[in-house]
Amino acid sequence: MNLLLGAGFSRNWGGWLANEVFEYLIGHESFISDSYLNDHLWKYKDTGGFESALFEWQKRDKISRERRVRFENALKDMFNEMNKGFRVRQFEFSNQRYFQVSNFLTKFDKIFTLNQDLLLEIQYMNSNIELNALGRFNGPQLPGMIQKSPVSLGDWADTNWTPDLSSDFNLSAGSQPIIKLHGSCNWVSSDSDEIMVIGGGKPSQIENFPILRWYFEEFEKCIFAKGAKLVIIGYSFGDSHINSLISEGVSNGLHLFIIDPRGSDLFTGFLNSDYQDMNKIKNGVRGFSRRSLNEIFGGDSIEISKIQRFIDLFR
Repeated sequence: MNLLLGAGFSRNWGGWLANEVFEYLIGHESFISDSYLNDHLWKYKDTGGFESALFEWQKRDKISRERRVRFENALKDMFNEMNKGFRVRQFEFSNQRYFQVSNFLTKFDKIFTLNQDLLLEIQYMNSNIELNALGRFNGPQLPGMIQKSPVSLGDWADTNWTPDLSSDFNLSAGSQPIIKLHGSCNWVSSDSDEIMVIGGGKPSQIENFPILRWYFEEFEKCIFAKGAKLVIIGYSFGDSHINSLISEGVSNGLHLFIIDPRGSDLFTGFLNSDYQDMNKIKNGVRGFSRRSLNEIFGGDSIEISKIQRFIDLFR
């Protein structure tokens, strides 16, 4: 059984959703001082937000290198603000182990995430996963990645990471894989390029990075496996390449449980549309929780039991 996280997961600890990233950028000095950047960003407010604005620049090459650097630096500042905030937040909503988020996360064979922030590195991967997992895992891993000039040994967030090109990518036995499908804000390639997939044309961006291609192969294998189950937290189904894989997985028997404040309303507007992937995906859903993680893991035994029922399903 595996887990897929979207921006709505980090939102429970103050992380910004896409529309909030847009609002951050509007107030950043790079956009305040450049009316072109500002106007272009506003143009796409209701049609994909900052990612659509960036995609247009990528596709048509309408932005100068100087402006592109300013935009990228603004995004770096945004991630730095969020990550600093995560360091001072309390991760757990309850002192009881049964209700702790860390305990819940250790239930999954692999954690796939679309998030590029460092919430997991700061709060979960730096915790005692071996103890929380009751010996099931001996710790976390970022498969295929190695620390580049570590600042603090054992701290997953205080350094840059780079793909390990000295050996074939593989999973370490006994460790829990944390697989960041779209890269991370502290990942760089051997050429010092950032390994982050942002904007449009995400499948083609992924193709540029062997590590991310391998990650998607792992995701595909997991959701196509016989009896596969996937819990999804905070993903709004806004990435067609992800939806396509999940849809194919459902056609092969994948079962889903979705934790999102909108619950089944996530599919409103999709069911009668031509978006066939969403119509297929809904057929694989075996339950929803529309309560916040604060509520669920703050001591809601009723909601926890509903999620646990899915986890135990078909076991």
